[in-house]
Amino acid sequence: METQPVSQHSNVPHYRAVSAQAGVTTFGDLNLVTREGDRVSISFGSEQFVAGSRSHTRQADGAVVQQLSLTAIAASRYSISIEGDLNEDELKAIQKLVGVIDPLAGDFFAGRELNLPETAATLADNLGEVSELALTLQKTVFASVSA
Repeated sequence: METQPVSQHSNVPHYRAVSAQAGVTTFGDLNLVTREGDRVSISFGSEQFVAGSRSHTRQADGAVVQQLSLTAIAASRYSISIEGDLNEDELKAIQKLVGVIDPLAGDFFAGRELNLPETAATLADNLGEVSELALTLQKTVFASVSA
């Protein structure tokens, strides 16, 4: 078998490719118990994702093939679960708490620093008919590039 060194003028195809992806996911979970023992769970989340790739191939005959691919996804979810029979006062207390939590979650997801003792005091001051409250907020940001 005979071999020949490859030079820059050979007929070997030339290939270049790059791909990138990035995304943000947010998640929130609010669990509470009313004074009468009713349990409420409110979950919410969103995902934003974008990915793209591009390739460039020069064939041995000089032809050029270019490929481009883009994908974008945006999704939201929301769920509520109630165990028990909420009365009007409990519903009002929950609506009030959600109204207090909404801007706190917005600040958290925007990356603004929260004063945790102040936040806890604000939530405690707005419990009303709610005896227990647990709030979880999570944000994940990712990105990758390959060539």
